[in-house]
Amino acid sequence: MIEDRTFMSRLAEQACCYEDMLEFLGDLLEEKTTDFNNEERNLFSVAFKSFIEHDRASLITLSDI
Repeated sequence: MIEDRTFMSRLAEQACCYEDMLEFLGDLLEEKTTDFNNEERNLFSVAFKSFIEHDRASLITLSDI
């Protein structure tokens, strides 16, 4: 259910489990047949940026070495 996926995404965000957040949002993406609302777009943005931030920081550290 879309509402459940949105709730679980918000919960994963609060727990800083961005990989899980992306998984829930991926499921939401498969179920969704209409355009995203503002909350869903914001959740996708937060999940993607936060998930990529860790890898980006690792790459910057490696390039500094």
